[in-house]
Amino acid sequence: MKHLIYIFIMVGIMSGNAQITEDKIAHYTWSMLAGVPTYYIYYDVADMHPVLAITATTGTAALASWGFEHYQKSTGRGVYDNRDILASATGAFTGAIFAELIRHKPEKYKARQLRKQKKREERYRRWQKKQ
Repeated sequence: MKHLIYIFIMVGIMSGNAQITEDKIAHYTWSMLAGVPTYYIYYDVADMHPVLAITATTGTAALASWGFEHYQKSTGRGVYDNRDILASATGAFTGAIFAELIRHKPEKYKARQLRKQKKREERYRRWQKKQ
């Protein structure tokens, strides 16, 4: 949670007095929507640790946005803006965190479920021996 707060503080500092334009909102929104399946690809298909999958998702979005910004600059179809890259990376990070939260089952809960299952199996074995 501390890291999330830190990132939002950095976004605020880096943006300075600039207003959030529709372009930044679009970068954030589309990256957030793309961040969820990208996270699942890294987590499930590549079998990465959740923290590494979140980092890879954020890095992928930043790299893709950086390439898109350079494309806009070279073709003259847009203006290069570092804040677009930041908005995309932040959106992908948010999407990956969201995906992790809806996927995540606390480890303590899993361990407790395993202990309960073992106790049930042990009781069942003892019961069978008595029969």
